[in-house]
Amino acid sequence: MPANSLCQSHLAPKLREDKERLTSALNVLQLENGDLLEMVMRQRQQVEDLVAGLETIVADLDDSVNAMPHGDMLALTSETVDMD
Repeated sequence: MPANSLCQSHLAPKLREDKERLTSALNVLQLENGDLLEMVMRQRQQVEDLVAGLETIVADLDDSVNAMPHGDMLALTSETVDMD
C-alpha cells in the first residue's frame, strides 16, 4: 500500500470524527447567536422606547417652562436655590 493511502486510511476516521464534532459545535453556536441576536434586538427596542418616553417628558417640561410667566420662573428658581 502506498504511503499516502496508508496515511489517509489511518487519519480518515479521526478527521471524520473531528469534522462531525466541529460541525455540531458550529450548529450550537449558530443557534446561540440567533438567540443572542433576538435578545439584543428586544433590548434595543426597549432602550429606544425609554428614550422616546424621556424625550416626551423633556418636551412637556420645556412646554411648561415656556408657558410659565417670567416672574413665576424666577420665584421657582430662587426656591430651588434655597433648597440646595
